[in-house]
Amino acid sequence: MNWFNRISIKYKILFIPLVGVLGFGTNLAYNFSVNTETSVSLESVRDQYYPILEKANNMIVLLDRTTETLNSAVSAGELEIINTADENADKMRALESDIYELEPLRKDEVEQLKSQFEQYYSSARELSEGMITGAIDFSQLNSKVEEMGKLQSKLKANLQSFRDESHRLFTSNISESIEKAQEALTVGAVIALVITVLLVAVALYITAAVTSNIARVVNSLREIASGEGDLTKRIRQSSEDEMGDLVFWFNSFIEKLQSIIKEVVDSIGPLTATSRELGSLAHESETVSNEQLESTVSVNRSMNEMFESLNENASNTANAAEAASYANDQAKTGHGIVKNTISTINDLAQEVAKAGETIHQLEADTANVGAILDVIQGIASQTNLLALNAAIEAARAGEHGRGFAVVADEVRTLASRTQESTEEIHGVIDQLQKTARVISEVMAAGQSKAEQSVSQAGDAGSSLEAITTRVEQINVMNTQIASATEEQQQTSQFIQQAIDEISNSARLAAEGSAKVASSTEQLQSVTQRLETVARQFKV
Repeated sequence: MNWFNRISIKYKILFIPLVGVLGFGTNLAYNFSVNTETSVSLESVRDQYYPILEKANNMIVLLDRTTETLNSAVSAGELEIINTADENADKMRALESDIYELEPLRKDEVEQLKSQFEQYYSSARELSEGMITGAIDFSQLNSKVEEMGKLQSKLKANLQSFRDESHRLFTSNISESIEKAQEALTVGAVIALVITVLLVAVALYITAAVTSNIARVVNSLREIASGEGDLTKRIRQSSEDEMGDLVFWFNSFIEKLQSIIKEVVDSIGPLTATSRELGSLAHESETVSNEQLESTVSVNRSMNEMFESLNENASNTANAAEAASYANDQAKTGHGIVKNTISTINDLAQEVAKAGETIHQLEADTANVGAILDVIQGIASQTNLLALNAAIEAARAGEHGRGFAVVADEVRTLASRTQESTEEIHGVIDQLQKTARVISEVMAAGQSKAEQSVSQAGDAGSSLEAITTRVEQINVMNTQIASATEEQQQTSQFIQQAIDEISNSARLAAEGSAKVASSTEQLQSVTQRLETVARQFKV
């Protein structure tokens, strides 16, 4: 079985399902063949033998029915009943034709049955019709009846024989199908059993072949792991499959490992001396790094204090600049307000002057109105006198002057009312003239105050302009101070960043020195363990 050892494990494992597939395919092909034959046989039973058996039974029934119909026609003496017998005969012929089509191999039997039926029915119909019509020769009646009986008996016997043969063929086909099915079941069980046994045998053989190689590898590894670590031993390669490759490459690995372990053992002595020397250097470097770190931390602390002072100065300068800027803005705003106030006061003075002129004009107009009222009052006095004279003349006229007296009295009344109204208007105008004079005096005083306000507002505007100029100078100086402070801050930041970098570098150097010292100690410990481990191997 050397050829089997050269096969890959993959194909060895695939050989198991391959055997199963072949066995299953064989069983499937055999069952398919048997099932095909059984299906053909059952189809013959369904489409041929059973219909023939059924039609054969129907033919026997129709034969008896035809005989009974002819006997009934003779007993009743009616020819119409013979027509029913003819219908039964036609059905009989149709059944014979169907059987002929279903079973061409039994052609001779069917032809014989057809011939016998035609002979019997022709004789029976002729005899029945003659007996009904009375045309038969009664001297020959017995011989014809006897002949018809023989034909009927022979036909019925042949029909029963045909029916029995059809039944035999029907049952034999069914029995044959059952036997084939049982045989297929038995053969299938045998094939399945053989396949199972074969699969178990193949699986056991492949398992033994694979596990034996694995066991050899495991034993060799166990000897290397639990023994003295003998790296000079090799595993025997007994196959050319994956396990053989595993053994080959494992031996190669052990060989390479042997050379590496040997080099490690040879390098342990120099490595131990080097690690000790490196440890002393690492401790010295750690001490120097710690001193450098303390110095940089002190310098960094001083720079932080200076940077905080600069930040405070920059903050104060920024606040002063902000306050000066705010004062400048407020001064500019106040200057604008003063300008607007001066303009408003000038406008107010002009309006007051216009109002004074209007008041003077009002005084002149009221004086004119007073003169007009004096004229109206004089006219009213004269009208009153005229009305009085008219009343006197009307009284003298007596009854004829009564209407004129009434008119004169009304005119007098109107003149009195006019005089009273002019006096009232004159009083109002006098009061208006007094008020206009007072307003004129107030307007003159307001105009004087407005002129003084314009002068004072101009002075305030000049002061605000001076304040604005000074504040702008303060802003310029604050800007210069802020710029200088910012430059100092940037310089301090650069210095602080440099010191931070130096501090970080010193800290990293100290940490690196500590790690180097720790790594050196670990290296010494690892070297000792490596020496202990290396001594466990035999190279």
